[in-house]
Amino acid sequence: PLLIGCFAIIGLLDWNLVGLLANKLNLISPLGGLVDAQWMKHCDHNFECDLSYPAIYAIALYLFYGICLLFIAGGIFFALLSRAPQDSNDNLQTVVGMVLAIIAAIAGELYLYHHFAFVDTSIVLLMAAGAVFVVVAIVIIVSTLTTPASLNSSYWLRRALEKLIGRAFLPSLAILAVATIPIPPLYLYHYQNAKTLAISSIVGVLAGICSALYGYYTFLRSIVPSLAGQIAATVGAIAYLYMTLVIAYSLAALLLNATDLKWSDNANTQQFAVNAIHIGLLGSIALAVAIGMIANINYVGLHRYYRDRLMEAFMPTDKAVSNMKVAYSAMADKLSIADLKDSSKVLPGTPSFVPRPFPIINSNVIMINDADHMVATRGGDNFTITPLFIGSSVTGWQDTADYINKNGPFTLASAMAASGAAANASAGYIGTGITMNPLVSSVMSLLNIRLGLWVGNPLYQKAGTIRSIPTFLNPGLVAGILGQAHDRKSKFIELTDGGHFENLGLYELVRRKLGLILIVDGEADPTISLQALVSATRRVEQDFHASLTFFPGLGPERLIMYPSAGYPAGVRYAKSPFIVGKLIYDDGTEGTLILVKATVIKEMDFTTSGYLASNPDFPHQSTVDQFFNPDQFDAYRYLGYESGLQAVEKLQLVKTISDPKSIITQYCAATMTSHCDT
Repeated sequence: PLLIGCFAIIGLLDWNLVGLLANKLNLISPLGGLVDAQWMKHCDHNFECDLSYPAIYAIALYLFYGICLLFIAGGIFFALLSRAPQDSNDNLQTVVGMVLAIIAAIAGELYLYHHFAFVDTSIVLLMAAGAVFVVVAIVIIVSTLTTPASLNSSYWLRRALEKLIGRAFLPSLAILAVATIPIPPLYLYHYQNAKTLAISSIVGVLAGICSALYGYYTFLRSIVPSLAGQIAATVGAIAYLYMTLVIAYSLAALLLNATDLKWSDNANTQQFAVNAIHIGLLGSIALAVAIGMIANINYVGLHRYYRDRLMEAFMPTDKAVSNMKVAYSAMADKLSIADLKDSSKVLPGTPSFVPRPFPIINSNVIMINDADHMVATRGGDNFTITPLFIGSSVTGWQDTADYINKNGPFTLASAMAASGAAANASAGYIGTGITMNPLVSSVMSLLNIRLGLWVGNPLYQKAGTIRSIPTFLNPGLVAGILGQAHDRKSKFIELTDGGHFENLGLYELVRRKLGLILIVDGEADPTISLQALVSATRRVEQDFHASLTFFPGLGPERLIMYPSAGYPAGVRYAKSPFIVGKLIYDDGTEGTLILVKATVIKEMDFTTSGYLASNPDFPHQSTVDQFFNPDQFDAYRYLGYESGLQAVEKLQLVKTISDPKSIITQYCAATMTSHCDT
């Protein structure tokens, strides 16, 4: 509906201004006789005539032609000016040559004007080309005379224009796409019929939907699409976006010219049909504007559904647990992350109170357009949500209570959902994947396939003010669909799965230089590539100058599953479900890392081995299936219990947990190796 409104405004502007000016100036169609020019004819209640090519789109096409001519002219001039590297950089020769070129071009322009006077399109194009050559020549003269002596003017101008052309490439394609939008409706209506137009539009929309769902599927499967898959997804996204524009343009034309279509021979029925179209389309536009300005984007869509389901599953009431049923939890729905600030303090009258852990909830703040190239390449930065502070290195941190006072409630349930918001436009596993494709991301945003959470940016807080809520217009349209914002200067930032930055939670613990870090890695990783650990290690090295090392023979190779005799037949077992490594921080202090990994071990019980016999991809089954049956759930639970128990017993954590260095000593003793000495 918003697009229909935009195209309707453009249509009125063309009808009342641009088209009239084009008619008075005898503007020639940029498409020649291939498509009827609307400004050259008078449409008398003829809908097919109403669909003919408008002047405002013709001007956009001429703009595209101009960009192409600038590129060609620049290329020709550079070719003529190029010299051997050993030649001197004679600026005077360049200036004289350009002045002569300008004089020749102007003389040619005057000759064409006086002898042909706009008699046909070819002459107009020749004059336009001459004007472009004059502009390019003037730019070369100015750059040659103003370039510092320490720089080569040819090199400086070449690099400047290369950057300019690079930045203009996508916008010029967008201009071309917009300029051609009126053509498909006219062609399909003239040569086929309205039914064919509708079918073609539906096919394009379905192609885009398939593209978005394919991006979601590849993310869940943790696979990198093949080149053919990436091309197919991109083409599908382009088809969806283009056909969405075509449909909106066609409906806008219908809104403006509904009376030109014959709906019925009966006058009353005809008027009713016209009124219904006007009321329906104008009403939808008004409703879309209202929703876009008022509705909270976090509440309307998959995010809230996802958040509520997680909350009911992992933050249940006592009654729900007793009844073994999911139920609404009013307390969990309102529990603020700031309420956990004093959770470690012993409350009066409760001497037996056991302090609760301090939660550090990790999410990814999307920063694909940030000025810092490293941040943009990573796709964002690690954004932490704790009872004390909220923020990241890029956005800065703010006291959680102050942040909530200025931005509204931030519940523990919402923070948990944001930290697991895997499916989201402009975000992917460790900053990779087809969902990072801007075209696929735009389609996902249009279809509202997003689990992420929009919140206020801690970097931009004004004392005593409360930020407006995130809406579908801002930031939904601005950032999600148009691809703007998503940088540290944005008023609103989007939080997604922490795994889009770093999937283990290691990053923030290394930042704090902890003496002992325990990581439980339950990724679907059938090849034991440890991609998440590799990526996390690289990032803590880059950002914190901390290193992670493993002892020879006691590292990741112990997690790899090797063929062995046992049940089921052909089973492969790992030597251990956990490994221990050493962290060295930038100040020389050391820490110990214990990594427990989901892998097949001999100590599994009979029922878990039986589940493996029927499901050979266990324990690395795809997360596409979000609904575990009891057998599957218990298999993972038993494996996790046994893996954790082995780590506790073999490392004697009851005794060694207070002395991280002794854990390494015990690890070497348990594996009967002396390699730890190195």
